[in-house]
Formats: sequence, C-alpha cells, structure tokens
Amino acid sequence: MKNNNNQTFIKNTVFIFGSPRDEILPKDFTDCLDNIIQQKISIFVDDNDDVGCLTQDYCYAKNYFNVTIFSAEIEPKYLATEEFKINTFYQENLSKITLHRNKHLALINHSRYGLFIWNGKTAKVYNQILNAIKNKTLIKVYFLNENERYFLPKERINEKEIEALYRNHNGYSMTEVLEILGIKKFKNAMALNKYLSSKNIIRKDEEMKCYVPMPGYEDLFICDTGYGKPSNPRGNVNFIAFLKSTLKDDEENLVSSEMLFSSDSSLNSQNEFLEPLTVFLDIP
Repeated sequence: MKNNNNQTFIKNTVFIFGSPRDEILPKDFTDCLDNIIQQKISIFVDDNDDVGCLTQDYCYAKNYFNVTIFSAEIEPKYLATEEFKINTFYQENLSKITLHRNKHLALINHSRYGLFIWNGKTAKVYNQILNAIKNKTLIKVYFLNENERYFLPKERINEKEIEALYRNHNGYSMTEVLEILGIKKFKNAMALNKYLSSKNIIRKDEEMKCYVPMPGYEDLFICDTGYGKPSNPRGNVNFIAFLKSTLKDDEENLVSSEMLFSSDSSLNSQNEFLEPLTVFLDIP
C-alpha cells in the first residue's frame, strides 16, 4: 500500500536504522523489537538500509504488519511483503543524494523514537544518529563490532560521545585535519601527505597505490577503515596533537635559522669594515 510523504509526527512510532548487515539481528536487539511489536508501535524502515531489510523479514516472520517502508525510488528496493505500507519520496527533478537525504530526515521527523544498530564506522548511520539527537528524538543505539555488543548507556547518547566513537574507529581525513587545525600552509590533503612523506612519517606504497605509516608512527594513524580497499591513512586524535607540535617545531627551527643567518650576515659586514683598517695598520 502506497502513501504520499505528507505524514506528520505520530506519537507511537519508531524508525529502525543501522549497519552492518549480518545474517540475523542480535538477540538483544530482537528483544527490543519484540517489545515494540507487543506495544503495537508503528515501525518505519529505510528500504535501502541493511538493518531495515532484516527488520522487515523479522516483522513478516512475526506476522506483524504495522510497518512502513520509506523509499527514495518509485518502487522500494526491498519489500518483504505487500502487506507493508510504502512511503515514497521519489521526485523526478531531484538528485539521488537529495532524495535519500529527504528520506532519512523524514524517518526522523515522522517518528517519536529511533532504534539503531551501529558498528562505529559507517558514516551514514553516524549522521543519522546525530540528526536524531539534534531533533531531540528519543533513541537507543546498539553498538556492534568484532569485539563488543551492547546498548550504549543513555548518558553516552549525545553528540560529543557519538563523535568520539566515530573518530576512534575512523579517524580524520587529512582534509579534516587541515580544517580542524586551521592550517593554511598546505593547499590540500595531497600537499600535507607529501610533507609527511618528506618527514619520513609516511611513505608511498607503489603496490597498494597509497601512503602507509613508517615504522614507529603507526599509532598516529588509522589505516583499516573496514571498507576493504587500500586508502591513505587517516589521522587519529594523537596525530592531530603530533602534527600541531611538529609544525610548531618547524616554525621555531626556521626562526632560529633566520636569526643565525642574520647574525652571520652582520658579522660578515663587520669583517668587511675591519679588513681595510687591519691592512692599513700593517703598513710599515
């Protein structure tokens, strides 16, 4: 069943969103889903979201059909059953990026609650969590990675804590580092990477076709962002402090060199002045 997207906020609604896609949803998460189903809360999911697709399957298996699929396409990319409602945001004159952004914001704006699965890495989920927090939507976040599985405590669900989790797993691109430190010395990230290479902090790996940290500097970077494709290292929090200190040392060394040069120049000038006098005094 298709609906237009002119819905307004509904009290007993929850949107479900997340990553990554596993074969089954975690037990703690499905317990939460069972509680939602028991209370007959309306569920909103993204048709192009891994956890949303698994939630569709779970609700269908439970014969729970109070589910609405939010889609940026004319037809949803995934629909577990025709019993679910469809809310399409497709408009021919809008770009895909705009359509998906509108869909993601609508999921938040139409819902009273939000339920996430997040691995700490995925930017799409990170941005959706931040948008929900800014919207003052009541949310729960199930943190799931290779080593940990738990619901984040309520006191940790704020912009500062969520960003810290994201940065611990993803670090900062060199462009972001330049923006954070307000560095004008380097035109772009490529220039910064070349500078780091000249300092023997990173080196170009011709086989991988990207930069890699030099021995002794590995703890300053995050190289494996979990996307399976070699890429230039991203700086962690320690790297930002290290770069700031390194650039400061460069400036101090430059000033010292200029002072030394200036001092040598002055001495040369003085010698040039004294030499004729010395020659004059040596005349018998």
